Amino acid sequence: AAARHLLYLHGGAYIRPITSHHWRFLQRLVEQTGCTITVPLYPLAPEASCKQAVDAVVRVYQHLCTTTDAGSLTLAGDSAGGGLSLALCYALREKGLPLPAQLVLICPWLDVSMQHPAIAAREKHDPMLAAVGLKEAGRLYAGDLSVEHSHVSPLRGNLQGLPPTLLFAGTRDIAHHDALLFADKMRAAGVPVNLQIGEGMIHVWPILPIPEGKKALELIVSCLPSAG
Repeated sequence: AAARHLLYLHGGAYIRPITSHHWRFLQRLVEQTGCTITVPLYPLAPEASCKQAVDAVVRVYQHLCTTTDAGSLTLAGDSAGGGLSLALCYALREKGLPLPAQLVLICPWLDVSMQHPAIAAREKHDPMLAAVGLKEAGRLYAGDLSVEHSHVSPLRGNLQGLPPTLLFAGTRDIAHHDALLFADKMRAAGVPVNLQIGEGMIHVWPILPIPEGKKALELIVSCLPSAG
């Protein structure tokens, strides 16, 4: 009962469901902190779009706030879930609702258009992601919105007033260039950000069963109070 509640949004390019890697990672978080975690299985593209996904997680957040103070909520997500976490914050701010106490963004997908000029050179070193597939997934997810809409590509949003953020990036990840840019924008907006760069690490490395992932988990755990 003394533990903080965590709202976790899973990755998967907005088109794939949650995986066993996510569940194992979340299991380890619960075991090490005693925290309670809510994991919405939000609607995916192409059957749904950004509007439906954001609306769904806003409803989940509002429901959580009926029993948990927003000031004790941690919002976390990996990859697309990191992007959706930011879109949720933007939507809450637009509705005049309180934001969570802190954010944990694990290799967030911040610009579905993949326009960063460094991506092309980095792609040959990334064993997991390809820009062409991500652009198509982003197009499907955007639906009626532009791929540059802040809810679709949170890199383009207004960062003022966002919660303190723990941000992970990996240097072999083509999405990490936007994460570094986002960290700079957060600092410029006065948002406290703890940027953790995994040298030689691939996309979503903190949730993977590797030594570096274990260290990242320990850092996340240190941000969450343990039970009792």
